[in-house]
Amino acid sequence: MHVEQLYTGCLAQGAYYIESNGEAAIIDPLREIQPYLDKAAGRGAKIKYVLETHFWLIKKFGLRDVQGNPIVFTPKKKSIPRSLMGGPISGLGWALTGVCPGPLSVNMGHAYWALLIAIAGGLLGTYSYGLIREKLSH
Repeated sequence: MHVEQLYTGCLAQGAYYIESNGEAAIIDPLREIQPYLDKAAGRGAKIKYVLETHFWLIKKFGLRDVQGNPIVFTPKKKSIPRSLMGGPISGLGWALTGVCPGPLSVNMGHAYWALLIAIAGGLLGTYSYGLIREKLSH
């Protein structure tokens, strides 16, 4: 497995290139995609996954996917109960694990196996949400 953290020369924004068995994932890609394509080609890998945790960049710059299609986010209904429940749950998860989802997966690439507990909790939470989703007021 190869994990590399990439930064721009002018921004403090980091991105991650993770590669294993000829497949690569990019987490929080920078605006220019050519360096990732070059890196994967140079290492004989194919980029299979792109994970974006900074959605505001997509909205602010009107970024498009690799084929040039616009990336569209469908707004959810806003409600006070939703915010009162979701915010603390999300914050509690970050507080308990000490990391947000992007670096969580990157640290797994560095073999910090203690983070398996955090990932298992996230997966359990996602699965639990799927079980009760129809009963919630979306």
